[in-house]
Amino acid sequence: MPDLLLTLFPDEAFPIRPAILLEAMPENIYHGGRWKNCPDLSKQSMESQTARFFNEIVHYARLVYKRTPGKDLPTNEERRWSAKYIDRIMPGGTTSRKPDLFLKVRNDKSLWKSVLVGGQLKSEEHAFAATERQLQDDAYNCFATQDDLMWHIEVGLVCEEFWLSVFDRSGCVHSARGNIHEDALSFLRILAGLAFLERSRLGYDSSIKTLPDGRRTMEVDGVVYEIIGMLFLSDVMRGRGTVCWHCRALDAGPEDEDVVIKSLWADQSRAHTEAEFLRAAEGVEGISTLVAEEIVTEGDPPRARSTATIRRALRNHGREAELVGIEERHQYRLVLKPYALHIENFSSKKELLSVLKDAIKAHEQLVYDRRILHSDISDNNVMIRADPPGGLRKGLLIDLDYAAFIGEQRDTTSTAHRTGTLPFMAWEILKYGDKIAHEPRHDLESFLYVLIVVCVCHSGPNRQYRQDFDLRKSRIGRWMELDEYMSDIGSAKEAVMCLPKDGLPDEFQAFIDELFDPYFEDLKPCVHELREVILGPAPSNPRAMHREVLGILQRYI
Repeated sequence: MPDLLLTLFPDEAFPIRPAILLEAMPENIYHGGRWKNCPDLSKQSMESQTARFFNEIVHYARLVYKRTPGKDLPTNEERRWSAKYIDRIMPGGTTSRKPDLFLKVRNDKSLWKSVLVGGQLKSEEHAFAATERQLQDDAYNCFATQDDLMWHIEVGLVCEEFWLSVFDRSGCVHSARGNIHEDALSFLRILAGLAFLERSRLGYDSSIKTLPDGRRTMEVDGVVYEIIGMLFLSDVMRGRGTVCWHCRALDAGPEDEDVVIKSLWADQSRAHTEAEFLRAAEGVEGISTLVAEEIVTEGDPPRARSTATIRRALRNHGREAELVGIEERHQYRLVLKPYALHIENFSSKKELLSVLKDAIKAHEQLVYDRRILHSDISDNNVMIRADPPGGLRKGLLIDLDYAAFIGEQRDTTSTAHRTGTLPFMAWEILKYGDKIAHEPRHDLESFLYVLIVVCVCHSGPNRQYRQDFDLRKSRIGRWMELDEYMSDIGSAKEAVMCLPKDGLPDEFQAFIDELFDPYFEDLKPCVHELREVILGPAPSNPRAMHREVLGILQRYI
């Protein structure tokens, strides 16, 4: 992308411009159009030498600042490049990766959550595609472990050709490639920008503040909240990038209720926002209450924080056609109550079924009283209210970002259209996509998958996970294969979940016998009954299916 380096690291962001830094480099570092201590990048296993080379350039650039009165560095952090994990897995990641290079604050631990910038080094000419795939893997681990990341920067180096890749919630953009010697100014601009500029220019959210005592805060709609802990961090790079925190107003009294703050990047081509659905659902028992909503802004004058900002140069260079199919996303923050826990925190099988029943009852009211179809039921959206212990805690249905008003034409024109979270999607939606309408029964099928997945992944209450069990290697693993065609996943689900026809054998009993943990043995009849209602013949009165499902759950409670 043209001008990407200047968009990220413009001259005005530096107290001392990169061109002056380059001129001030000693001759033993840069002279005659070449970096003197550059390792031979056409050889293999040069990661450690390259990290030292990067750090040496940064060191001498830092000296220029120290020797220039009135020109302080924008940050007090000492950031250093490392190649510590070239031959072993870096800890703390969602996927197993060995980053060739990474930038972190000097005294921070070498974990994925501490990686500010990643890098990949290749000695083979034309190894650009392989390098970009590895940069994406690095970016994935950073997004999956850092809750204040708006976008993430990676550095690619193939022999002596370098570039930047920026990953955000709308995809990835790459800078033009350059040669580290012939394009020394651009190369130094990258190293100095990454080492010296504010974290916000590296993709970190400056609206999340750290107090002197270490507590973190954020402000939404004029109220400052303390972040007590992170509840959810999406591990999907392109998309909403949802992060949820357990929070409390900084000036809250003992009687004030804790809240959840949800950050998400909303596709601007969608017809309705989540806040609109929450307002329409106000008063429905078992649905989150919207306390406040805010579009995050930045700049002077303030403008919406948007994934389009970094792509603006494409429009400026007459390349708008390259933006077709790339959604524009703005960052929103929602303050919600009550604070709730993930369904995996159920304290007993009775509470598990009760929580599911409450969520389905809320879903019924949404559909038939407010004309709202949720469309994205998953285990991350069925919650347990954090009420005081002593009885069965209440269930809560959250996340209306993919909801739709019944009667309106579903918003299939949105750039990033989808309805559902893959392992929990109804088989018909997977198999036929937009050829069929998303109906309430499809959401009920997703609720059934929530129960099944809990029974498969847990061996008891209170987040007791099964040991030596890999869901992706089980029969359900097929439901989670992102590389599969959705229609094929739908057919696989259909074969197991649907009632058999034409005298064919029923695979369902063997399926749950194989997968369910013994702790849930007595819930198998309940699951059987739910399947017969939800995936059996549709009743003439659509609401009757909800009532039958609620009745089954109540009997087993």
